Amino acid sequence: MHVQCPVPMLTPVALVLSSTHLGDEEKYAPYHSFMLHEAARQEKRVANIFQGFQAQEHNGEKNKDLAGDWRFIYNGQSEPSKKIISCLTFIESIFSLFHSFPDNGRGTQDKHLKELLSSFFLECEILFFQTEDEPDEFHEWLTNYLFDQYALSFSFSYTPYQALLLLWAVSRQQQTQLHKIQERTAAISKEFPFDLSPALAASAMAMHKGEKEKSLKYLVPWKGRLEPDVVLFHLQSMYASSDWSFLEAFLHELFTDQAIYHKTQLLFYKRELFLQKYNLPPEELDLWDKWVARPGVLKFNKQQKNSALSKERILEYILPRLEASLQEVETKKLYVRLISQEKLYSRGLRHLLSIQKSPGNMTDEERQLLAAAEQDFPEQTLALYHQYFLQCIKKKNITAYQEAIVLLKKMKRIYISLERPEAFQIFLKQVKQRYSTYQALIRELKAIEPAK
Repeated sequence: MHVQCPVPMLTPVALVLSSTHLGDEEKYAPYHSFMLHEAARQEKRVANIFQGFQAQEHNGEKNKDLAGDWRFIYNGQSEPSKKIISCLTFIESIFSLFHSFPDNGRGTQDKHLKELLSSFFLECEILFFQTEDEPDEFHEWLTNYLFDQYALSFSFSYTPYQALLLLWAVSRQQQTQLHKIQERTAAISKEFPFDLSPALAASAMAMHKGEKEKSLKYLVPWKGRLEPDVVLFHLQSMYASSDWSFLEAFLHELFTDQAIYHKTQLLFYKRELFLQKYNLPPEELDLWDKWVARPGVLKFNKQQKNSALSKERILEYILPRLEASLQEVETKKLYVRLISQEKLYSRGLRHLLSIQKSPGNMTDEERQLLAAAEQDFPEQTLALYHQYFLQCIKKKNITAYQEAIVLLKKMKRIYISLERPEAFQIFLKQVKQRYSTYQALIRELKAIEPAK
């Protein structure tokens, strides 16, 4: 039976005063006062959303719909500054509640929290660009508020304030605050040399000025560590200006791991890029999106014959989507069958290598693929055999050891075909030394003759 933890009462005064050091300055008093009012008004709604996540009664989409009820959040307000404060109060309240409990299930909580709060980013960006007529005091207050919130949440595994700060920094009315933002990001860079924020801020500002290559250059050193939501401004800028060639270069340079496209905003931009690149009707890709949701080789063959797209275009579209989910066993099986059918051995081996840190059992489909690819792609095949061989040894049972010997014989054959028998002998010697206490394995290894 699920035991629901009580939701602590929000304390609006503590909420606001803990997030900014400007509470004593009279010119900021109206913004503090309104945030206090909003925290009290929104308290019940925030608690209901949080309880829904706790009890897992709502999926992510339902909670986003509940949170993104702008009529409730704005409460009839028309001034951009008040709308922004209402929105930010809601974000801070949700974020505070999520981090008021122990870290049990924090990975899952962070995932849900990220999905929920990222739904606010586009709305905030729109509002940020509507603040031209707001007084300088509001610009100063919001700049400091976002920086302070980011500093307070810096140690958490996820914080929404990095993305919000960037969106605010590059809004076109922010010229008066650019110098202050640059100073603060430089200070962060000095204090936290491994913090991405200064690079992101500089990149976003360059993108805003139209300096695209410079913008990308700031981000390249962080390749592999970027989350899609922190480059939302970049993606939206390229999409809004229909800069498809640079969008393609941007995605290709920074997001090479196909897994990151799975269920993220990047998938939308990649789909739009494909439509524009080949001038396709969206309905044609809708059919293949449905196929990806429930794929099958026979279904592929039948649907491909009736498609207006060439097989080359279809594969270009669907294979990256399958490759984004190769950790799922059934998806990997189907992917390998499709790769084998279309004889795309090099691509298949490359992507299987990328996920084989813990490959598990080799499937029949993978055995057939490796056997077919061995002659034309011996190096890649050998690399996969190495990974499967070591995985078999880790299982520490006689059946796995026997499977390892079968793989070792195949590896020996490839080493000989590559005219590198001495490399096989060195590898075999290292295995015997490293696993010298695995007596059952050592007995099995006696069946392997030296390579000549």
